[in-house]
Amino acid sequence: MLMRFSFVMQCEICGRETENPARIIVDGSHLEVCGACSTAGKKDETPLPKRPAARPVEKKSLLDLEEDLSPEFGKRIMQGRQRKGLTIEDLGKLVFEKASHLHRIESQAVDPSPKLVAKLEKALEISLRGED
Repeated sequence: MLMRFSFVMQCEICGRETENPARIIVDGSHLEVCGACSTAGKKDETPLPKRPAARPVEKKSLLDLEEDLSPEFGKRIMQGRQRKGLTIEDLGKLVFEKASHLHRIESQAVDPSPKLVAKLEKALEISLRGED
């Protein structure tokens, strides 16, 4: 059994659904429109831009992070913050996080994301990974 998929989009002028949009130029804007609206502008002959090929990114899984994260990461964050003379609100502004979220991390109610671990380590000049 041959399955056929069709791509349905809305006309950028009237909003009608169309399976075979026409590409036109109206006042310098490139639009994809239905057949009825295709006479509203000049036919667009510009080839569609090619998307760059995605390159593989090696990401560390959350499981790996949990294994690397110190069992006392909250205590390390609090000590690093206090050593720098920062309030939890000040730290939040430095790492672009809400103070309430940082408080939950300090109390170890939640684990920080890998991205946040890196931000905190840099801002506080500490290591949150490995054993004490």
